[in-house]
This record gives sequence, structure tokens and C-alpha cells, in this order.
Amino acid sequence: ANAPSPIGSSGINAEYGGASRVNGTVLRTLPGNVVRTCWVGLRPSLARTIPGVACYFATLSQLKKLHGGDLNNVSAVGLGALARTLTVIGVQPLTLVKTRYESGQFGYRSISGAFRDIVVRERAVGLYRGLLATILRDAPFSGLYLALYSQLKRNFYDPESTVSTVVS
Repeated sequence: ANAPSPIGSSGINAEYGGASRVNGTVLRTLPGNVVRTCWVGLRPSLARTIPGVACYFATLSQLKKLHGGDLNNVSAVGLGALARTLTVIGVQPLTLVKTRYESGQFGYRSISGAFRDIVVRERAVGLYRGLLATILRDAPFSGLYLALYSQLKRNFYDPESTVSTVVS
């Protein structure tokens, strides 16, 4: 006999007891307020991401001005990593609060309450827990990403093209 396919209704029917049983399991797994559950981390994510992106690009822009000229691959890696490091130092408190708030393990009712609790319990230094690990994770990626972007831009950028002016 052929094994049932896990893709499609025949696979669901044979392996899991039917599509209605799968749907019932999904609905039982999600808590009562599905919309709230699916979007619970949006505000803390936006509170960290928007300043983080703005800070990264502003820092990168200033570092490029200080560097002057075109970026070769080595300088792009260095500038990208340095811009990310400086950004991480600035937004680490937001990252920490976002992570703890979303985990639900600390019982924070609000983002501002999370900040207050961390400062009261761990002092301001508590807002920088995980700083080194975050830098070691993010800085190399940002440096390599900027180097790759710069190289691709050098290889494919055509100043005569109308598409090129939109991309740059």
C-alpha cells in the first residue's frame, strides 16, 4: 500500500484523523482571544525596531562621511560592524525589555512597567544584560551585509539607468 501524502487533504485525513480534527486542535491550542495572542508583541517590537533601524542608518551615514570615498570590502565590513555595535549599545535596553515582555515569564503588564522593574531590581546596568552576546551576534552580520551590498552595488549600478537611481 502507498503511504499517505502529508500534503493535501488525503494526507491529513489518513494521518491525523481528518481536516476537521486538525482544525479543532489548532483552535484548542490558541487561547480565547486569537487576535490579541497573534499581535501581543507588536508594540514592543516596533518600539525597538524603529529606533534601531533609524540609529543604525544614521550612524552608518556619519561613519561613511568620516571614512570618505568608496567603501572597499574590508572597510565596509568594519563600518557596518561598528555602526551595528554603536546601535546595539543604544538600543539594548529596548531589546532586553522587548524580549522579557514577550516571554511572559516576568509578568510585566506594560513596557514602562518592565523598564521600572528592571531598574529597581537590577539597577540601570540590568538594562544592558546580554550586550556582549547581542554585539557578537549582530555586528559580524551587519559588516558582511554592508560589504555584500556595497560589492553588488559596484557590480550592478548603472548611473544611466532610471532603475538604478531608485535603488541607490
